[in-house]
Amino acid sequence: GCTSTDVAVVDQNTAVPEVNIAPPAPLSCAQPLLTIIGQNSAPAGNYAYEWTASNGGHIFSGENTRMLCVDVAGTCTLHVTNLDNGCTATYATAVTDDFQAPDVDLTAPGTLNCNAPSVNLINNSATNPDQLDHQWTLPDGSEVNTGSVPSLGATHPGISSLLLSNTQNGCTATASVTVIGHEAVTADLAAQQNNNCFGA
Repeated sequence: GCTSTDVAVVDQNTAVPEVNIAPPAPLSCAQPLLTIIGQNSAPAGNYAYEWTASNGGHIFSGENTRMLCVDVAGTCTLHVTNLDNGCTATYATAVTDDFQAPDVDLTAPGTLNCNAPSVNLINNSATNPDQLDHQWTLPDGSEVNTGSVPSLGATHPGISSLLLSNTQNGCTATASVTVIGHEAVTADLAAQQNNNCFGA
């Protein structure tokens, strides 16, 4: 009998999304909202993006875009679907946080007097001083910044305050201390007439 042959070419499209996420910085006092960007290096096509949060994480916005905004630490997982062939890929990343306020322990040992015209205000912090910024407010209202240096000489009695900032995470702490001063002794000398030597 007669036969015929035909050849059909079937195109194969199995391109899987190539997903990657750069490790995000931690949430902090300086950065309470964090943007995470999902990278897809697969060939151009139609892709759908969906983020999910777990392990305590919370999505603030962008759950159906490549750019996610989160406000609570946890695990964020990006699901990417190639709409042209149905292939999918997922990638998870951990979001951490650092809201630790700096340790502050402010003291003013000593008393202002004629022999000690200045008293050192000292922050005995357990936090690495290289990570700290010291902003002082003195009794006369003036402000002095000593950077990472944890002490300042005070020459006026009264309440001095310290605004301590952690330069790594933006968190702050405050403290105040009273500088005690003794008033100088004054003498009022008046001329006195000795009636036993002068006068009638």
